[in-house]
Amino acid sequence: MNLYWFLLVVSSLALGSMPAETVAFGPSAGASLMLVAAWCVLIQIASRITRHAVEQGVDSLAAARMLERQLDIFRWLGLGVSVICLIGFRVASAVQTWPVFEASITLQSLVLLTPSVMITAAVWFSEQRYGVAMGYTEASGSRVLRDFANAMVSTGGWILAPVMLMLMATDLLRWSKIVDEQSSAVVISIAGIVCVPFFVPLIIRRLWKTRPLNDADRGWVDSVLASVGMKHLPVCVWDTEMRSNNALVAGFFPGLRTMIVTDRLMNDMPRRDLAMVLLHEIAHVRHGHVWLRMLAMVPSWVAASLVSSFIASSSLVTVVTNVVAVAMTLVSLRLVAHATEYDADRYACRLALDLPAECDPPKTRQEAAERYSDSLRWVTRQERSPDRASWLHPSVSDRCERLQRWAGHESPANVAFSNLG
Repeated sequence: MNLYWFLLVVSSLALGSMPAETVAFGPSAGASLMLVAAWCVLIQIASRITRHAVEQGVDSLAAARMLERQLDIFRWLGLGVSVICLIGFRVASAVQTWPVFEASITLQSLVLLTPSVMITAAVWFSEQRYGVAMGYTEASGSRVLRDFANAMVSTGGWILAPVMLMLMATDLLRWSKIVDEQSSAVVISIAGIVCVPFFVPLIIRRLWKTRPLNDADRGWVDSVLASVGMKHLPVCVWDTEMRSNNALVAGFFPGLRTMIVTDRLMNDMPRRDLAMVLLHEIAHVRHGHVWLRMLAMVPSWVAASLVSSFIASSSLVTVVTNVVAVAMTLVSLRLVAHATEYDADRYACRLALDLPAECDPPKTRQEAAERYSDSLRWVTRQERSPDRASWLHPSVSDRCERLQRWAGHESPANVAFSNLG
């Protein structure tokens, strides 16, 4: 899940802990709807202005990049608009007292998520309309639905499905009267922690269009995996219509993991570079990096819960506590994620030295580091900002420079990145 969807889900649902307050449904919901609608109109205006600029002779690629930057701003500021609706118009407090909604955590959560999800959908629809106007995509209803589903899956929006399922399970457990209200949330949380490692790979394989490796690729991939002791790891190809360069291992336990490689990576990437990408994902598995990232999120929320239990409940305290918890989570997860990426880079280079002869293994650490750097540059070569650090990944230049130091020698930055253009 990327940073945007993480913040969307966490910030929206965290505000559900606001103290309940009796507020008239009409003014609260109406004001929120008007603000979100106005924001969506601004988003569509931005798209229309860009299309008009292209009609006036502006380069379509430059216009698309400009629109993308504008829509990114609208999307991120949309999270703030959502907070204004939930706190400023007191929707988060009021929904807990509305008839029917007061008895269901699921319905309350739907309300809390609605403003930010509506804005996200408006941004995507604006992008889609621009694509139709420029002839990049079709305007048919089936194509729109398929593109929307693909966007939700590829950007992390699919996380809404398991979150809502867990909330529905919490409601059912509460209504059954088997356990009390507080215990039901604890039981579902524990069940979620236990079930996620088993069901995440299944969910991903169902949501993403995956297929088995073809015969030509299977033998080569199996030889790479066997050389590092992972010969029983299943590998499949994710059909992205040749739009994505990515690879990952889904799953937490041996026997339940699956390595997923996108079609573009499998079809276009040179095999000696692709081997380094596969080894990077194996390094994450070998060193338990997924577990480390999950554990990185625990301390901040435990601290927030302890603070809330010792301080009198109020709107201000709830907001401050949630903001601090989210901020601490973002910082700790970023630090752990970057550290694990550096570690996986180094370990992948070590593993590369043991590749079989048909994979043309590097002979020294220096050669492994150079080859790994080439693979990083290949994967990111068509990104809008290929050398910008993200929430979960350091910049390509930083990763390459650290690998050069690890390998025992320095390389000038201009030499290391001479192929980026």
